Amino acid sequence: MNRKFRVFVTTLALAVSGCASIFRMPPLPPDMPERALVRDLARIADAREQLGWFIDELEVNEAMEDVLKTVCRVEDSGRRRAMGWLGAEILRQGGPIEQAFVDNGNSLDSLETLLLLSRTQGLLNAAEFRVRRGDCPFWLPREPDFREVQGEFRKWILSVEGGGRFYGGLEAGEPGYGGGGAGRGLIGYGIRDRLSVLGAIEGGGVARISGLLNDSSDESTIIIVGAMPVVVRYYYLAEYLEAELGPMGFYYQSSNEFQWGIRSGFSIGLTQKRIKGVAPGLALSIVYDMAPPGNGREWMHQISAGLKAAFSLGLYRDAAM
Repeated sequence: MNRKFRVFVTTLALAVSGCASIFRMPPLPPDMPERALVRDLARIADAREQLGWFIDELEVNEAMEDVLKTVCRVEDSGRRRAMGWLGAEILRQGGPIEQAFVDNGNSLDSLETLLLLSRTQGLLNAAEFRVRRGDCPFWLPREPDFREVQGEFRKWILSVEGGGRFYGGLEAGEPGYGGGGAGRGLIGYGIRDRLSVLGAIEGGGVARISGLLNDSSDESTIIIVGAMPVVVRYYYLAEYLEAELGPMGFYYQSSNEFQWGIRSGFSIGLTQKRIKGVAPGLALSIVYDMAPPGNGREWMHQISAGLKAAFSLGLYRDAAM
């Protein structure tokens, strides 16, 4: 394989590894509905931390509408168990956070999980006061088997994604590069609180220039790329990892030839809290397309990388929600 092409692949792998290392997997209660309650509030706290959490009281007040959309659905017993679990887990993590900060040399390094749990506790305590004061809408019912507002568990999911990509390819030993973009629609279901499975239909194109990587003469080729992968999405809090696999095809416009292949891909993404049911997000996507010889074409290997914007809508909540 061409040396510069290997450098390109290695750089992408290091970027994925570095991004994945910043993801957090905080502990959660083992049982529902307190697990769903704590997870929802932790996602709200995590999303606000991404924008810069500074003054606790101001952040709590600004987040309260979203917090109450979750807390008001949970019965008294579920909220009490969640508060008890948070208190015990904060102590187990070395809290309270104020004392842990002093014990850690007035530094928050290595205290990220404890800080998130403490802010989650602050959101729940403030919401509990408002629930007891009667601030919950009269038309919002309590749900004995509450299963999240912010997440995708037991929801049908409709997503649209799109963005630009840089392409590096190898056909019959000839390396090349190019740029383009793609868009796709996805529909799926949240089968676990951290796991969703979706099917996608994608279309896009690339203008590929052969020869640049080995200093030969450039030749521009327009290639239409389509794919129908199955996508598995695994959530942390606001962050997620995504893997995909499925059939794809190249259509070469200049020669009117089509070549079937296989798509595999990996994405690292970040979502924000839901706004009217829609969760906006941004992801770094890396895709490997491989097509065997056929229709007069040689082996084709193509790696692409780029940022994509995503918008995810929870379509339906079943009776258990």
